[in-house]
Amino acid sequence: PSYELKHPGDIPPIRYLINGNPNSFKSGGEANVYKAYDMHLNRYTAFKRKAHYSNATLNTAIQEGRINAKLEHPHIQRVYQLVKSQTSPPVRMLYDREENEMISTQWIDGPSGLDLLKKAIETGEGLAPTLICKIATEIGSAISYAHAQGTIHCNITLPNILLRASDYHSFLV
Repeated sequence: PSYELKHPGDIPPIRYLINGNPNSFKSGGEANVYKAYDMHLNRYTAFKRKAHYSNATLNTAIQEGRINAKLEHPHIQRVYQLVKSQTSPPVRMLYDREENEMISTQWIDGPSGLDLLKKAIETGEGLAPTLICKIATEIGSAISYAHAQGTIHCNITLPNILLRASDYHSFLV
């Protein structure tokens, strides 16, 4: 993506460009995750938006974002920013005119733990024991770190484990 600027050092007025069409997001049980482009830093990011909003879920989303933003670990997905769409100039949603609060996070280009398991079952190939041990060790390290910081993850499931496509480096979401 690009934005036409007068000078190479200019910063675009729109920070995040989010393509909200159905082919550019992953849907989970509680949230939809859109792939967005950070126009200021020239990188992809993920925008997590609660699928169903109420005051309670909104407060939970904000609290979750703030807690996760404090955690810095190589196997925990980084939180970048809390953003409100449509009323906040830095965000431009394409194909979507709803106003919602979102959490900007690290984009991880790869399957979830559930996707990996489904593929292994469908193909009949199974999963290599070394890969299972690698993922378990990495996620265990992330959980241990979070607990040491006073944070308890209440939903450790295969969909909340993301794997980088290039090397299966795992992240707890």
